[in-house]
Amino acid sequence: MPSLHPSLSLGPVSLDAVSTAEALLTRPEYQRTTISIVDCSTPIPFSDHNTRTSVPTTASLDSSRIIRADYSSPFYAALAAAASARWRSSPLFSPHYHGSGVALTCTPSDPPTAGEKYVQASLANVRALESTSSDIEILSSSVDIQRVMQPAGGSYGSNGYVNSASGWADASGAMEALREHVHELGLAHRGFRWVKGTVAALTYSSLSKLASRVTGARLASGVQLTADLTVLAAGAWSGKYLNLQGRVQATAQTVAYVQLEPDEAREWARTPVLLHTSSGFFLIPPTPDNVLKIARHSHGWLNEIQIPHPEPPSAQLVDESGHSSSTESFIRTSLPAADFATLPPSSIGPLRDFLAACVPSLVPRLAEPSLFSATRVCWYADTPTGDFLVDYAPQYGRSLFVATGGSGHAFKFLPVLGEKVVERMTKSASARCAQNGKAVGEDLWRWRETLGELGGDDSRGGEKGLKWGDEKWN
Repeated sequence: MPSLHPSLSLGPVSLDAVSTAEALLTRPEYQRTTISIVDCSTPIPFSDHNTRTSVPTTASLDSSRIIRADYSSPFYAALAAAASARWRSSPLFSPHYHGSGVALTCTPSDPPTAGEKYVQASLANVRALESTSSDIEILSSSVDIQRVMQPAGGSYGSNGYVNSASGWADASGAMEALREHVHELGLAHRGFRWVKGTVAALTYSSLSKLASRVTGARLASGVQLTADLTVLAAGAWSGKYLNLQGRVQATAQTVAYVQLEPDEAREWARTPVLLHTSSGFFLIPPTPDNVLKIARHSHGWLNEIQIPHPEPPSAQLVDESGHSSSTESFIRTSLPAADFATLPPSSIGPLRDFLAACVPSLVPRLAEPSLFSATRVCWYADTPTGDFLVDYAPQYGRSLFVATGGSGHAFKFLPVLGEKVVERMTKSASARCAQNGKAVGEDLWRWRETLGELGGDDSRGGEKGLKWGDEKWN
């Protein structure tokens, strides 16, 4: 086996990096492989489980994330159902899972909106899955939605369904558990290293004037890491290390938290997650710490900046398919902004309106400056189609593998994602083909030569084309 860096976690605590490392460490064929993972966040292990360690710059470290098999894509629905089964049964993940159910709702119109079509397709897919078909209740009116949302007492949308086999997970707790599990596996793996530091850049060697290979990474400290295979799993920061224009861009998403009184939280904990696909708004029931979360799965805000081109000129000229690319010294891309706590001013009113509709008893508190106990900007690694990018970068042969583009919905796959990344890495995935000229299965995660504008799936809402710099900040 070659020396292998399965994950260079270039942004803090990438779920792709940690889950891939876990999959590699559990495979006997990699026992003689040198495996390193770079992490610029809290050192391993997490020894004090009573102290919540959180890195707010990382999307996967959060109070709660939705776990659902409710997808309009049959491929994602089946994969999410497999992941959900592990969330419920795995000793590693089940302590962090809450089976509240998920209400998927929409606001119908004529002709049907994308959000309405998403609900209809998702319903058909979960009904086709034997593991979830008996867990569905149809919601035919806003009164039905209000009933299942009791005792919160509100409603959003006018039809849909509730899937009692879905729910939510303590995302930070699950990530902490997985990281500690990886650390424990690594103790029994002679070649495993957990490297504390921040990656400054990938490193390259020139094979010719027209070809290069990735040889590893250089840390901000100056330390050089070398590998036969480097895996770029940097989430929303991926575009800092590789030119991913038209493939992956960071988009800002808005999240707010409401601290409830203990009696309120106990009462509302029985409500399901609510996801309104016509607008992208969603609500997750209170955590054990009595925190209610609301957010919007939107088209987001781009923070477009100019950065030095991260790749050498030889790699910019031509890839193995013969396509030429830019030889400019600088590129424009969207990367996370420095402030992860202050929401775009234009997003606050719609979040308050959504909260008022879902939880009417909180209306008297809407005018209070302290309504939100915390706010957060969550940066997605967005792709044009909302599909992940899990493939070799063709201009570097088999020296650089990219695992990014979670597009705001990768976390729910945490129990199975690493296995799928390693299958793609070893070219053993079973669904790498096309039907009627369209990608199917995991081939949806391929490196695409045809670039596109960000769009995502049909469960998103809000305005397209928003720019972080256009907001009227106070």
